[in-house]
Amino acid sequence: MIGAKFDALKPREKVGLLIALCVLFVVIVDRVIVSPLLRHCDDMQASITLAEMELAHQRLVLASGPEIEQSYRAVEDLIGPAGSDTETVDAMKGELDNLARAAGLEIVSMQHRDPEKRVYVQEFIVDIGKFEGSMPALLQFLHDLWNAPGLLRVRSINAGLSRDGSKIEGAVRVTKAGMIDLQ
Repeated sequence: MIGAKFDALKPREKVGLLIALCVLFVVIVDRVIVSPLLRHCDDMQASITLAEMELAHQRLVLASGPEIEQSYRAVEDLIGPAGSDTETVDAMKGELDNLARAAGLEIVSMQHRDPEKRVYVQEFIVDIGKFEGSMPALLQFLHDLWNAPGLLRVRSINAGLSRDGSKIEGAVRVTKAGMIDLQ
């Protein structure tokens, strides 16, 4: 039936119809096969470019390995390894108590928080809920704490005069970092 209708067309109409069918075929091949292939090639090229950039960065990191190792060796004794949570927190509380006693500061209440884990480091937290003492004693305690081994650091402090104005009262949050053993 289609062949009879095609044979009935004039030669000029046959050529026009064949050209239209060829154009339609090319458009379908372009939309179904060529465009997805080109898109896939572009995506692969973008992935290759990104991988090359990451590779260049990783090579730079590897090249700086000895410098990083040297920097780590310089501070590893300051941080020290993270022991068990209870051992480290108990030692930290004892150390804070000794520092406060040596400075003349009285710690009324002290409690620990759950440790915060970061990459390679675990941070132990102790809240001194209430302390009392003179301003020189507080300053000496903060100075001794800053200079103590093990990277004891004050994260926050809230201090003010007592009701009678004779001493300083307040609260301190202290942290200590410990290296996590990756092996």
